Amino acid sequence: MGYFYEKDGPDWGYFLGTHHSDIHAAWHYAHNTDRAKYFIEKEERWYDWLSYNAVYEAHDLAEEDLEIRYALGQNGLKTVQFTRHSIEVVIQHTGSFTEIIPLLYHASDALQTNDHQLTLKRNGLTFTIASDNLIVTRDTPYTCGNYSVVAARISANSDLTYCLGFA
Repeated sequence: MGYFYEKDGPDWGYFLGTHHSDIHAAWHYAHNTDRAKYFIEKEERWYDWLSYNAVYEAHDLAEEDLEIRYALGQNGLKTVQFTRHSIEVVIQHTGSFTEIIPLLYHASDALQTNDHQLTLKRNGLTFTIASDNLIVTRDTPYTCGNYSVVAARISANSDLTYCLGFA
């Protein structure tokens, strides 16, 4: 979205993330007060603005897929392609790096990994991450309700492609 970081444009990842976390934290205290309407008005204006401005980096492809590209600082580019059946992520970056994908894991879920594929099964649905690179999972100390947060880590050098699938 917006201008690339390298072209002296705003750092959109930081800007969008900070806005969202600030509003989310404040909403916690204001949602049951007379100030709630101001938050709702501000968020409506924000998303109207965002929907108008986000089109510059998001492209509808001929096959009705959606592709988003954005800079990773000054040394990389991330492309996320949303198709009917999967999400493909391509990262080009100078040097070694690790992509970390947080997963919410419940004790009743089935989580399996082999070297190049992770499978998470929950309530009859299957989520997969597949890559030519090694996929490693690590437990974290974080939780969200009844779920623990597990980190799927994929390390690479210069480029990485992985696919998220749902069935």
